[in-house]
Parts: sequence; C-alpha cells; structure tokens
Amino acid sequence: LEAAVLAAIIKSGPEQLEAILPLHLPKTECSAIIEGSTVSVGSLQKAIAVSRAWILPLLQSGVKSSNHTLEYYFTNLWPTWKTLVRCVGGVKKVYPAEGSQMDAIQLQLIATLPSFATNAQDMDSALQKNAKQWAIGIQKSTGHVRQNLCKALACLVQSAREAAAPARESDMKEENPHLISRAVGQKTVKVAQRLSKNFLSILFDAALQPDHPSVTEACVHAASEIGLVAPEKGINSMFIALLKKLLQIQAMTSQDEEEIAQKKAKEQAMADLALGLIPCLNASSLDWMMRTFIPLLKDEEAMLQKKAYRVVRAICEKKPEFFVKNSEKILTALKDA
Repeated sequence: LEAAVLAAIIKSGPEQLEAILPLHLPKTECSAIIEGSTVSVGSLQKAIAVSRAWILPLLQSGVKSSNHTLEYYFTNLWPTWKTLVRCVGGVKKVYPAEGSQMDAIQLQLIATLPSFATNAQDMDSALQKNAKQWAIGIQKSTGHVRQNLCKALACLVQSAREAAAPARESDMKEENPHLISRAVGQKTVKVAQRLSKNFLSILFDAALQPDHPSVTEACVHAASEIGLVAPEKGINSMFIALLKKLLQIQAMTSQDEEEIAQKKAKEQAMADLALGLIPCLNASSLDWMMRTFIPLLKDEEAMLQKKAYRVVRAICEKKPEFFVKNSEKILTALKDA
C-alpha cells in the first residue's frame, strides 16, 4: 500500500492524492482544546486512529519528484501544523500518550516542508507570499522545527539557482519532467535577493545560538544559499559587522568561567558560519576573517583550534586569488602556529 501511494504521489502529485485519501489529521479536536473546550481521551484516541498520518513520510519522500506547488503546503498543511503545535503541550499534561502521538504528527508535518520547497512550480510567488511567516518561524523556533524551516529555505533557493543556470533544462528535463522552468528559477532568485537582508539577519542570529549541531548546520546552509543570491555589498557588510563584534568580545579579558565558556561557544559558532559563507564573501570580508581566526590557531582549546584551521584552509581552497595575494602572511601565520 505504501509503495502504491508513493507512486501515486510521484505520478499525480499531493493534491490529487488528497482528493482520494484525505489526511484527516486531528485538527478539529486540537482547535477545540485551544478554545478551552473539554475533549475526552476517547475522542482524541479515535481522531488519531482515523488519521492517515502514515502518508506524511511518503509525502516527504515523493513530493520533490512530483508536479507540486508550495502554496498547497502553506494553504493546507501549514495551518494544521500550527494548530497541532499550539495544542500539543496542553494535551501532554492531561493525556501524555495521546499528546506524544500528536507531537509526532506535527514533527512529521514540518518535516515535509523541504520536499514541498524543492522544485515547486510556484516557488517565486509562494516565497513572496509566505516569506514573513517563514522568517518568523525560523526566528522563534528551535530544534527540529528550525532545522526543517532552514532546510526548506535552502532547498528552495538551491532549486531556483540550479533552474536559473544556463543549459539546465535541456540537460536535465528528461531525467525529471517536474523540474521548474528557467523563468520561474530566475524570478525566484530575484525574490530571494530582495528578501535576503531580512533572512540573513535572522539566519545569522539563529546560527550563533546554542543548539544541536544538525540545527546549526541547517541554519548555516540556508544562510550560504541566500548569500549566493544576495547583493554582494549587503552580505559582506553584515558579516563584517558580526566579525567586528566577535573581535570586541575576544579583546575583553575576564576570569569568569561562564563568560569564558560563552566566548568560546561564540567563536566556535562563528567559525561554522564563516565556513559556510566563504563562497559568498569578497576580499574585505576574507581579510576580516583572517584577523579573527588566525589568532585562534594557537588557542588552548583543541576544537576551536581545529575549526580555525578549517576556516583558513577553506579560504585558501575556495578563494585562490585571495590566497595568492596574501600567501606570505598566511604561510607565516601557519608556520608560527
């Protein structure tokens, strides 16, 4: 059955499937709970039992290879996800088992967003229309939710960049008939470019917050994808401002163990962000990066030292012109370290 449904999703798309096999997720019961109505455990169990949440992992696997729209997700699945998120905490307090099941459903719902964002036929208009709630979602969430919101944004921009590149349609359209047109890709890149300042500000802040490494990685990936389409002056000025703040923190001396730990955590997070953004940066930003990370090659903490080496190595590999102009200074610093 799962194989058949997956084939139907790929062949006909999620909207056709919804007409035949509605998900029937327990949003009505959740809405009642949010409004303060009493809902029995029996009605919750029944609502969960009749739902077709088992389709969600199939959507996650198959949608990106189907003819689909992103607006379908934001119109039909996003409101349900928000309703479930709002009621899960209250349900868990009264009915822990049912609350955990609903929590699993909302996590599966948000996990399908990256697939809907990949090669969506309406990605230009859907991004323009839903950018605000998408950005707020990244800003206010943590963990699994933030990871998927960032992953979806990265998938959308990457799909658009690849579609906008020359000679793509003729080479790859036969392999996947549901690829978006070059025109849609180019329009989406322009939309992402206009929105880049707001998204980058939120993504930089998210990437520098303590979280699971996979979440930080998703934030950095999204920032790097947005950075590739952002105006050069904008992303470089924003990143240099971050580096200057970090240099100010490094210059401060403190004996407080908590403050020292926070400084080290900030330096490590900044190294991760810098690694992802190197392809987007100009010589001025790279120069500030060298000022920031060269001293860390001698840091007492092994992990921070390794990350500093990775940053310097990545600059040399990905920005050969910068390395050639600054090779003497870089090699001297490496030998000294």
